[in-house]
Amino acid sequence: MMWRLETILQQLEVAGSSAGTLIEKAQTSGYNPMGLDVVLPGQATMEVHFRKYHGLGNDYLVVDPNVQDVELTPEVIRLICDRNFGIGSDGILYGPFESDDGPAVRIFNPDGSEAEKSGNGIRIFSRYLVEAGYVKESVFTLQTLGGPVEVRMPQQDLADLVGTTRESVNKQLRAWAQEGIVELGRSRVVLKKPKALERVAESFDV
Repeated sequence: MMWRLETILQQLEVAGSSAGTLIEKAQTSGYNPMGLDVVLPGQATMEVHFRKYHGLGNDYLVVDPNVQDVELTPEVIRLICDRNFGIGSDGILYGPFESDDGPAVRIFNPDGSEAEKSGNGIRIFSRYLVEAGYVKESVFTLQTLGGPVEVRMPQQDLADLVGTTRESVNKQLRAWAQEGIVELGRSRVVLKKPKALERVAESFDV
């Protein structure tokens, strides 16, 4: 897999910073993110839920506004991304947001500024969208400040996410091709009998 989810199970308390205090809580189950208490000087405690990923040398925090609507000010972003007093990361991926052209994400640098795009950030956030069930397609468009980005998920990654193997996927596609339901080409699958595929789908227990 191109990305690895970092699990942080210990409870960590960092205090004495002029920037504030962070308390990391134990990880919860499923796709529920971890919780982080952010305490800024003179302000009330704010809990921030997140998931942390690594992607080709970069680590990012995914903060989902659909899980928790949090105000990510530059001060809060700098504190969270600080590797001494915070969780530490190369930035924060805030989303997804609904748009007419597909899911959207805001990408924040560790200094609190907003980036137009990030190659590794987009890879990580795309993985989160699939894991969390926001997208089901292997090809989709992600909206960023720098414009739309077409995302293509490798077949092996998709197979791993649904708990199967690339070989089993190919075996099923070949079986459908023999039945005339699909036509297999170079790097493509053409659906020939939609109704037949619908009947196959209906036969599965969901």
